[in-house]
Amino acid sequence: MAGKVKVKPNRPSQRGLGYLTVILLIAAALVIGAGHEPFKELLGAILNSEAGEALAPTETDTSPDPNVTELNNPIHVEALISSQTNVSVLNVTVRDVVRIEYALVPEAMRIEAIHWREMLDMICALRKGGPARRSFIFVGVGRFLNTDGRPVLRSRVETKVSALTFNRMDCASDVSASDVDWHNISEYHLTFAIPKGLKVEF
Repeated sequence: MAGKVKVKPNRPSQRGLGYLTVILLIAAALVIGAGHEPFKELLGAILNSEAGEALAPTETDTSPDPNVTELNNPIHVEALISSQTNVSVLNVTVRDVVRIEYALVPEAMRIEAIHWREMLDMICALRKGGPARRSFIFVGVGRFLNTDGRPVLRSRVETKVSALTFNRMDCASDVSASDVDWHNISEYHLTFAIPKGLKVEF
């Protein structure tokens, strides 16, 4: 005949005993009189113990996250560029990368040379907002006219720079954009032909 299965009695948890102790002490305080100073001191000591701490609400950590910088916020990115450069930012998107589209104004020089200059200005402005933890894509957007004479915006040039390259860029000295080998340090660089049916607006 099979033996009886022994069931161990459930023991009350330590936390439950702590709650019960505090409740009983509060009830005793009401009976004895909360004005009794030695008892108030004893009650305060118990409430500050582990049982009392278990009843206290957990405080939320409000300390700033060291991994969050202004470069994670599109509004701050645009503000940093606008306040320190003459670049006209059209749009900023922050996802896995920070994508910055800006107005590439035609000048009497190659589109790439203008793009390099604007990129260096933007990078050095953004460096004041903190280190980058995402790659950056800089897109120079040109303004064109269609056959009806209406303005149309299209990408002219696009360059991706890694966070490491961004953080290592020399902004302290008088480095010119033409001194930087952008093709070598960028993850990719693209130039786009003028779309058919459009002409550059000067």
